[in-house]
Amino acid sequence: MKPMILVAVLAALAAPVAMPAMAKPAGHCPPGLAKKNPPCVPPGLAKKGVTTSDYLRKGDRYDRDYERVYYPRRYRLPPLGENEGYYRDGRIVYRVDEQTRRVIELIRLTDLILND
Repeated sequence: MKPMILVAVLAALAAPVAMPAMAKPAGHCPPGLAKKNPPCVPPGLAKKGVTTSDYLRKGDRYDRDYERVYYPRRYRLPPLGENEGYYRDGRIVYRVDEQTRRVIELIRLTDLILND
């Protein structure tokens, strides 16, 4: 009986170690949103007609008139590099190269708040 208990305990301890290896890389849609139409858009936004194509993507030229973020620490944003700026469009913050006006990074404000 004791060897069976030992095997069960070892299996229970080994399972959490194997879990990170099976995890998907960051940046992909959760399985529930990936199956939706349009994919990767929460149902509330899909009802409003918002799609992922409504957002600028990395490398896109930033020529819209968005609200500039003057105090990045207020939003827990990482420090800016030289000639970079943050601009906000609703719940999305864009890190933009000020000289070329190209989007360097997209940051969701909800991700910043929830990732303590």
